[in-house]
Amino acid sequence: MYRFLFLIVLFLAACVQPKEGCTDISASNYNAAADVDCCAKIGATCCCTYPQLRLEIYNFSDTNKYLQQFFRDKNDHIFSLEKSYFYLSDIKLYDQNGQAFVTTDTVGIFPVGSNSTTSEIKLNNIYRVFPSKNSSFTGLDGRTFRKYGTFTKISFVLGVMDDLVTNDASKLDPNKPLGLNTDTLWTAQNGYVHYGIQIKQDTGVNEQIRLDATGNSARKNVTLPFKYNLNTKESFDVLVKMKIDYNKWFDGVDIKADKQTILDKLGVNIVNSFSIIE
Repeated sequence: MYRFLFLIVLFLAACVQPKEGCTDISASNYNAAADVDCCAKIGATCCCTYPQLRLEIYNFSDTNKYLQQFFRDKNDHIFSLEKSYFYLSDIKLYDQNGQAFVTTDTVGIFPVGSNSTTSEIKLNNIYRVFPSKNSSFTGLDGRTFRKYGTFTKISFVLGVMDDLVTNDASKLDPNKPLGLNTDTLWTAQNGYVHYGIQIKQDTGVNEQIRLDATGNSARKNVTLPFKYNLNTKESFDVLVKMKIDYNKWFDGVDIKADKQTILDKLGVNIVNSFSIIE
């Protein structure tokens, strides 16, 4: 009798197939019923997906909820904004103890002129942003972010980080923010464009000029506190909503001045154009 029952138990055990799944409790798709880690197999693609830090940027001022095409400078000259563009990088969230946390995605970079076939690895918390005229919203791809809790502020660099300025974009994936494609903000001569605009100084003339802020000195650091703190939960995405007021970009700007004068003023103004939406 006992032998018979033992055989039944062995038979049932043989019929129960191990369930494969994500066994990492910090993952968004954690499967409590799984008893085989899908990420443990050598050569297998890990099935776990993790929470992301997502940014949403809304283009509006107190009087206009869209990115305008036409603006007035300090001398009441009307000019048109044909395109604006900028990088956001080195994005950090700070907890209540002041400790900073970053995304964990990485990217390989190659210094300009390097013959190396092996890239250096850097954090890839970088976004290339091209707001659209007459649009109110720019949604940015998420980046893996595995910290949760309460955050008091966010900081980022307007532009790219120091150690990325001399990167050779031609060797990178063109689909990535730092890669070389039709929207690339990179030239072999000047490196990456941190931020810039394309405008018509005179709306009656069909001639556009492009103003690009390049070089380490043009980068700007921005820190924005959360008025009510940002509370996040384990395994859930972190969403930060910001607005950008382009009217502030052009405060006190003489649009007829030389390019560098405009860029210098733009660099002072732009830091104050971002704010948190809560």
